[in-house]
Amino acid sequence: MGHQWKTKLTPNAETHLDFSRRKGRHHIACPIGQYLFEVLSSTNVDIVDLEKKICTCGVFHTIGLPCSHAMAAITKRNYDEYDFCQPWYLTEKYRDTYEEVVLPTLDRSQWQVPPHSLVYIIIAVHVAN
Repeated sequence: MGHQWKTKLTPNAETHLDFSRRKGRHHIACPIGQYLFEVLSSTNVDIVDLEKKICTCGVFHTIGLPCSHAMAAITKRNYDEYDFCQPWYLTEKYRDTYEEVVLPTLDRSQWQVPPHSLVYIIIAVHVAN
């Protein structure tokens, strides 16, 4: 499947980037520094740091793809938007990952759990509660 893709990023990542690009056109990016921006949207004011790949909206650094605020800042500086995407979204990386056969996992009922592992599971459940 991945060999048929002609885009730089996987299709889902390209879709996200396109959405962010279109939404970002309606934002105003005000430079604070080389990589720092105050981005005004119709509802919020967000701070984007392109160098750290973060935005106060939380999307940029959480998923590793530019949010609309970051896209507004990237466009303001005429940067390449692909430079701000995490490498695991690259079609090439996807192809490399699945180049070898990936065997499916067994059903949970078929798992062989060593007895000493159960102690850690019991402790983890007890601590979580």
